[in-house]
Amino acid sequence: MKFRLFLLIAIIALTTTSCSTTVYYQLYKATPVNKSNQQGDLIYEDESCKVTYNFWSEAGNAGFIFYNKTNENITINLSDSYFVLNDFAYDYFKNRIYTTSNEQSLSIDKKTTAAVQLNGLFVPLFGMQSLQKGIVHSSGSSIAVTESKTVCVPAKTSKIISEFSINELRIKNCNLLKYPSKKQVSPVNYTKDDSPLVFSNRISYNVGAGNTVKFQNEFYISEISNHPSSEFFSVQRSKECGESKSVNASNYISADKFYISYNKGVDAAKY
Repeated sequence: MKFRLFLLIAIIALTTTSCSTTVYYQLYKATPVNKSNQQGDLIYEDESCKVTYNFWSEAGNAGFIFYNKTNENITINLSDSYFVLNDFAYDYFKNRIYTTSNEQSLSIDKKTTAAVQLNGLFVPLFGMQSLQKGIVHSSGSSIAVTESKTVCVPAKTSKIISEFSINELRIKNCNLLKYPSKKQVSPVNYTKDDSPLVFSNRISYNVGAGNTVKFQNEFYISEISNHPSSEFFSVQRSKECGESKSVNASNYISADKFYISYNKGVDAAKY
């Protein structure tokens, strides 16, 4: 009897704990060290190229769209280009080998019966059945491609360069409640000097056979806030082909922001 009572209490406790588990989101705002060329967009330009950023994704997409403004091919030198996070550099070129395979197979199971055509009719050859059991014919091929050290961007076209995420772990701060209610959501602000995350892309490229050009786009996290899912998302109306529909979308979508998600379990930590 006591064992049954203990088991019942354990089940109730487990059910209560799982039902109270809630998803929270940590939201980050990135600020460029040097202001971008266009108001409201993370766009950087020189006379040859235009580079556009959109960080919005889980963990933050550190990649960019590279547009060639010239009438010649531009070569991006991946072997001399880097993603830098808090003074640690990560190579865009990793000398990887990509393999793709193509396989074909033909199998005949024990239910398949050999047959011949006699007078326009297919007549089964029952004596041949045992010879056909489990026969498998297969063939395949694979192609190995070595990663290129360069990316060619033809004239007046764009290419996406994407390799790294900005941050995947929740950042703690004694002024930032870990599990806030809607009314308790309050951001913490940073300068470049005290920001927990400073990151940049250092890119090298050539226009045609011209000299090498190098540039750096640097950002720092200027604001962090924690949000319950009920506050982070809302039902929003949108129209597509003249039809109105409801979409559950984040209230904070912006090119200069990104987020991570984390669960509220049995952890009672306040920050």
